[in-house]
Amino acid sequence: MKEPCLKCIDLVIQELINTVRQTGLFTPDLAFEAIVKKQVIKLKDPCLKCVDLVVTELAALIRKCTEKLGSYPRLREETERIVTTYVRERDGKTKDQVLLLIDIELSYINTNHEDFIGFANAQQRTAANITKKRVMPNQVIRRGWLTINISIMKGGSKDYWFVLTAESLSWYKDEEEKEKKYMLPLDNLKLS
Repeated sequence: MKEPCLKCIDLVIQELINTVRQTGLFTPDLAFEAIVKKQVIKLKDPCLKCVDLVVTELAALIRKCTEKLGSYPRLREETERIVTTYVRERDGKTKDQVLLLIDIELSYINTNHEDFIGFANAQQRTAANITKKRVMPNQVIRRGWLTINISIMKGGSKDYWFVLTAESLSWYKDEEEKEKKYMLPLDNLKLS
């Protein structure tokens, strides 16, 4: 048994954990967190239903397996009873663990994850893009003739003058680059 002082400290720590809210610095984090929490809460019923369906399926499987012990009725009944009881006991514990997992997910929504484009990531990306644009303007990486093979086109293939930049791949009718045939945008092409 813990000393009264240690028990009091544990209670204070638990209360702080339950009451202190970890929030992002910006409102979009709060909005994102509210939306995600509503969606995570909606997972409770389907998860519990899934556990019920698994238990039902296991019970049917147990019955089917114990049918093979038909020539030993007492052994069949006892085996079915023991295994079914074990599965039913685990049913409650499994539901408790599923609910605990959902509560854990609700307790902290990670808005700094790389899949979430929050303000911090957007700000970093914008700063990086501005730096890149200052350092490397839309320079031509390569120019030259390019043969495009398309069976739909008459003759099957055609030569075009192309210009590759960090921003786009463009092709023209000829080297004069006056008549642009097509431009394919490339978002900050990186050469490695």
